[in-house]
Amino acid sequence: MLATDAYGKAGGQCIQRRGSIRVMRNITIPTQRIASQQNRQRFINSRLFSDWAFLPKETRDGWATVATFLSARNGWGEEKQLSGREAYTRLNSIVIAIGLSPIEPAAVEYTIPILELGIISINSIDKEFEIVPLANINGDYFQVKFMRLRSMAQNPLISKLKTATYLSDLTDAADNYDQLTASTGKLRTGDMLSISIRPITFSGITGIWSQLNLIVV
Repeated sequence: MLATDAYGKAGGQCIQRRGSIRVMRNITIPTQRIASQQNRQRFINSRLFSDWAFLPKETRDGWATVATFLSARNGWGEEKQLSGREAYTRLNSIVIAIGLSPIEPAAVEYTIPILELGIISINSIDKEFEIVPLANINGDYFQVKFMRLRSMAQNPLISKLKTATYLSDLTDAADNYDQLTASTGKLRTGDMLSISIRPITFSGITGIWSQLNLIVV
């Protein structure tokens, strides 16, 4: 029997419906460390999504206005307009991940932060993670992601990197190192890492990622 309109899970694969298109992908099982981080983020998103129903109407209307200034890309890379609920969940999930309290729509600043990096180096002997920006405009926090590499020729997608920390001060190289290695584990001379950094405002607006591969000295 031939199935022409199937979707679901079977044999380690998942068939999904995306409009009129069927997409088959492998079901992957994340490692425990990454799964723990993903589960925390899913919990935050789920809680925010549920809390939306209890917000006053004027607050929901405020987030609907915020949403008109924001957009995102779907799984196909196409730009889409966010709803008020999506804007509320998206910005506050970032703010909470940083360690701040949820914000109100009136507190949102619409300026996109810019970070232009000059020097990034990691010194395992002096225990310093040096980040020297050429320009930083409106960046209040900085999300740092990493991946250990087997070769400097690797070019991993930013989505595959793990968030190590959110920095509020790029100038403290010793503290930056401590926060980074809390996630990477001990670093040694010759270790290869892919590092990505993006600026974030107090209201959860994010800038563009800067990414590079480096060798620990």
